[in-house]
Amino acid sequence: MKYSKEIKVGFLAVIGIMMSIFSYNYLKGINLFEKNRKFKISYIKVDGLSVSNPVTLNGFKIGKVQKINFNPNNTKELLVDIVVENDIVFPKTSVAELYETGLIGGKAIAIIPDYNNDSTIAIEGDFLKGTIKPGLTELVNQILPQVQLQLEAVMQNAEIVLKNINTLFDEETKKEL
Repeated sequence: MKYSKEIKVGFLAVIGIMMSIFSYNYLKGINLFEKNRKFKISYIKVDGLSVSNPVTLNGFKIGKVQKINFNPNNTKELLVDIVVENDIVFPKTSVAELYETGLIGGKAIAIIPDYNNDSTIAIEGDFLKGTIKPGLTELVNQILPQVQLQLEAVMQNAEIVLKNINTLFDEETKKEL
């Protein structure tokens, strides 16, 4: 059976379009052949979190952040869509904790399973409770005012000690020093 040139060109065009779609999704980090589950999490703020940041369970990467948007019903909240790529099961009452991955920055989401309270398994589309773990910069900002007050007290005491030492010496000794 002989095919005309138009059928061959059309067949190659369809294959080219399909390969382009697959390549585009692959570069975006979406694997079309894997079974993924999507979950939603609401946060008040997501400083430093961006699309494709990791989602972990017990330190093991199980997915990534897919999308971050404002909640249309409440603009004080941000809705984060995550994709879990593995067949890992965790309870519906699990907590999604936003944490810093290192000193330089970068954020990730850790799923903290709650096996004690609920045995209902989270299914695709469920909302998970979101919490924010304070990072290094937030902890330093909390401690800094206390350290500043203590440093001011030390500086005042040092100034008093230097004034007292200064009064011990006569003018000739001060000139020599």
